[in-house]
Amino acid sequence: MVALSCVAALALHFLREFIILDRVTAAYLILFALTAVWGLTFPLVQAALASASPLVFVTLRFALAAGLFALLVWPRAFRLQRDFAWKGLVLGLFLCGGYAFQTIGLAHTTAARSGFLTGTLVPMTPLMDRRVPRLRRNRYHGPAAGGRTESR
Repeated sequence: MVALSCVAALALHFLREFIILDRVTAAYLILFALTAVWGLTFPLVQAALASASPLVFVTLRFALAAGLFALLVWPRAFRLQRDFAWKGLVLGLFLCGGYAFQTIGLAHTTAARSGFLTGTLVPMTPLMDRRVPRLRRNRYHGPAAGGRTESR
């Protein structure tokens, strides 16, 4: 996803500089393109699952990400505080588990259904964050879920 964000930033710059689009139109075009790329990943992953089991696929995916992390961020990673690195590792394990469950589910259903179920998490996340105690909220949480704007 980080790679897609970098591509989006470069594309936004290109659209604004060379095609002379206003900022809002260019942002909508990039958002549309990123959504299309994200949607295409579901049938691609499902096709890849014909050659590998879900857990092997996720393992290879995270190994590739770890390798890229080591190449691109390794020198700066040593400046991280131990607590920060530990929390990142724990969150990474939860992310890996989420991808594993999603990929296992994708092996047993259609790409369209899997994409739909994953897409429902977008509006559910700000709604469910109210269940997490001590979580700092800001003015964007409510509108992101299509609801109220005030915090607790």
